[in-house]
Amino acid sequence: MNIIDYPDREMLAIDLANNLAGALEGFLLTHDLASFAVPGGTTPGPIFDALCAADLDWDR
Repeated sequence: MNIIDYPDREMLAIDLANNLAGALEGFLLTHDLASFAVPGGTTPGPIFDALCAADLDWDR
């Protein structure tokens, strides 16, 4: 297990979004489609904001 200490919530959201985008991008290298299920509510909002900046083919 890795424990990462972030200086603030913004850096946490950015790093998590980058990790998610990388995982999706890697998956799409070998698959035609990907599904991404997330919880509702306001908690993941900052992560979604950061993830929107990712250069992903969202149509896939």
